[in-house]
Amino acid sequence: MIDDNHVKQAGGSRVFAQEKAAAEQLLTLLRTGLPLSDKTTLNGVLIQLTDADRILAQTAIQDAGVKADAEALADLLSGDKRRTNGDYQAAIEKYWEAWHDALEAHEARECKVR
Repeated sequence: MIDDNHVKQAGGSRVFAQEKAAAEQLLTLLRTGLPLSDKTTLNGVLIQLTDADRILAQTAIQDAGVKADAEALADLLSGDKRRTNGDYQAAIEKYWEAWHDALEAHEARECKVR
Protein backbone atom coordinates (compact mmCIF):
# COMPACT_ATOMS: atom_id res chain seq x y z
CA MET A 1 0.00 0.00 0.00
CA ILE A 2 1.25 3.46 -0.86
CA ASP A 3 -1.43 5.47 0.97
CA ASP A 4 -5.14 5.14 1.78
CA ASN A 5 -6.19 5.59 -1.86
CA HIS A 6 -3.33 3.84 -3.69
CA VAL A 7 -1.90 0.34 -3.65
CA LYS A 8 1.29 -0.75 -5.34
CA GLN A 9 0.70 -2.44 -8.65
CA ALA A 10 2.66 -5.52 -7.59
CA GLY A 11 0.43 -6.21 -4.58
CA GLY A 12 -2.78 -4.57 -5.71
CA SER A 13 -4.31 -7.67 -7.20
CA ARG A 14 -3.77 -9.46 -3.89
CA VAL A 15 -5.60 -6.65 -2.06
CA PHE A 16 -8.66 -7.05 -4.28
CA ALA A 17 -8.50 -10.86 -4.00
CA GLN A 18 -8.40 -10.67 -0.20
CA GLU A 19 -11.31 -8.25 -0.14
CA LYS A 20 -13.29 -10.55 -2.43
CA ALA A 21 -12.56 -13.48 -0.10
CA ALA A 22 -13.67 -11.41 2.90
CA ALA A 23 -16.89 -10.53 1.08
CA GLU A 24 -17.50 -14.22 0.44
CA GLN A 25 -17.11 -15.00 4.15
CA LEU A 26 -19.44 -12.16 5.11
CA LEU A 27 -22.03 -13.34 2.59
CA THR A 28 -21.82 -16.84 4.04
CA LEU A 29 -22.54 -15.40 7.49
CA LEU A 30 -25.49 -13.45 6.07
CA ARG A 31 -27.07 -16.72 4.91
CA THR A 32 -27.11 -18.08 8.46
CA GLY A 33 -29.81 -17.59 11.05
CA LEU A 34 -28.35 -14.41 12.48
CA PRO A 35 -30.70 -11.80 13.93
CA LEU A 36 -31.72 -9.03 11.54
CA SER A 37 -29.64 -6.45 13.43
CA ASP A 38 -26.50 -8.54 12.90
CA LYS A 39 -27.31 -9.02 9.23
CA THR A 40 -27.76 -5.25 8.86
CA THR A 41 -24.33 -4.71 10.42
CA LEU A 42 -22.71 -7.28 8.11
CA ASN A 43 -24.36 -5.69 5.09
CA GLY A 44 -22.90 -2.35 6.18
CA VAL A 45 -19.45 -3.92 6.35
CA LEU A 46 -19.89 -5.30 2.83
CA ILE A 47 -20.80 -1.85 1.57
CA GLN A 48 -17.73 -0.34 3.27
CA LEU A 49 -15.53 -3.06 1.78
CA THR A 50 -16.75 -2.41 -1.74
CA ASP A 51 -16.56 1.35 -1.19
CA ALA A 52 -12.87 0.98 -0.36
CA ASP A 53 -12.27 -0.97 -3.56
CA ARG A 54 -14.21 1.59 -5.56
CA ILE A 55 -12.03 4.37 -4.15
CA LEU A 56 -8.88 2.49 -5.20
CA ALA A 57 -10.26 2.08 -8.73
CA GLN A 58 -11.54 5.63 -9.01
CA THR A 59 -8.23 7.06 -7.77
CA ALA A 60 -6.30 5.00 -10.33
CA ILE A 61 -8.62 6.29 -13.07
CA GLN A 62 -8.10 9.87 -11.91
CA ASP A 63 -4.33 9.36 -11.81
CA ALA A 64 -4.40 8.05 -15.37
CA GLY A 65 -6.11 11.29 -16.41
CA VAL A 66 -7.40 11.63 -19.93
CA LYS A 67 -5.61 8.43 -20.85
CA ALA A 68 -7.95 6.38 -18.66
CA ASP A 69 -9.69 4.28 -21.24
CA ALA A 70 -13.40 3.79 -21.65
CA GLU A 71 -13.06 0.20 -20.46
CA ALA A 72 -11.82 1.30 -17.03
CA LEU A 73 -14.73 3.70 -16.68
CA ALA A 74 -17.20 1.08 -17.90
CA ASP A 75 -15.83 -1.41 -15.35
CA LEU A 76 -16.21 1.18 -12.59
CA LEU A 77 -19.84 1.79 -13.52
CA SER A 78 -20.48 -1.93 -13.85
CA GLY A 79 -19.10 -2.41 -10.34
CA ASP A 80 -21.43 0.30 -9.08
CA LYS A 81 -24.42 -1.44 -10.62
CA ARG A 82 -23.43 -4.81 -9.17
CA ARG A 83 -22.89 -3.29 -5.74
CA THR A 84 -26.29 -1.61 -5.87
CA ASN A 85 -27.81 -5.00 -6.71
CA GLY A 86 -26.05 -6.60 -3.73
CA ASP A 87 -23.60 -8.62 -5.82
CA TYR A 88 -20.59 -7.52 -3.77
CA GLN A 89 -18.09 -10.09 -5.04
CA ALA A 90 -18.81 -9.20 -8.67
CA ALA A 91 -18.56 -5.51 -7.77
CA ILE A 92 -15.11 -6.05 -6.27
CA GLU A 93 -14.06 -7.96 -9.41
CA LYS A 94 -15.21 -5.07 -11.62
CA TYR A 95 -13.44 -2.53 -9.41
CA TRP A 96 -10.25 -4.62 -9.72
CA GLU A 97 -10.64 -4.62 -13.51
CA ALA A 98 -11.14 -0.83 -13.53
CA TRP A 99 -8.07 -0.37 -11.29
CA HIS A 100 -5.97 -2.65 -13.48
CA ASP A 101 -7.07 -0.99 -16.73
CA ALA A 102 -6.36 2.47 -15.31
CA LEU A 103 -2.88 1.46 -14.17
CA GLU A 104 -2.09 0.13 -17.63
CA ALA A 105 -3.30 3.39 -19.19
CA HIS A 106 -1.21 5.40 -16.72
CA GLU A 107 1.89 3.32 -17.49
CA ALA A 108 1.37 3.77 -21.22
CA ARG A 109 1.16 7.54 -20.72
CA GLU A 110 4.33 7.54 -18.59
CA CYS A 111 6.23 5.57 -21.27
CA LYS A 112 5.24 8.08 -23.95
CA VAL A 113 6.40 11.00 -21.81
CA ARG A 114 9.87 9.53 -21.34
